[in-house]
Amino acid sequence: MKRYFKNLIIALLGRNPYQEELDELREKYEKAGENARSLRDMYYDAVERWEQARKEVKQLQVLTENLRERIREIRGFTAK
Repeated sequence: MKRYFKNLIIALLGRNPYQEELDELREKYEKAGENARSLRDMYYDAVERWEQARKEVKQLQVLTENLRERIREIRGFTAK
């Protein structure tokens, strides 16, 4: 009850008794937004790197198959 009257008097004087708490929450909200943007950027970067790695693996698989084929051809020539 005492807190109610204290806040009422402060409000009647034109000040927001919850302004400090509101400012703190606004700061936390903005920081959470920045963190979300940062996480989103990190996610897109990771996806991009993952796609690049998949392309490189595909190229290495093709190269490996080409080398295997050449080895088979060379073995075929030497066996004759």
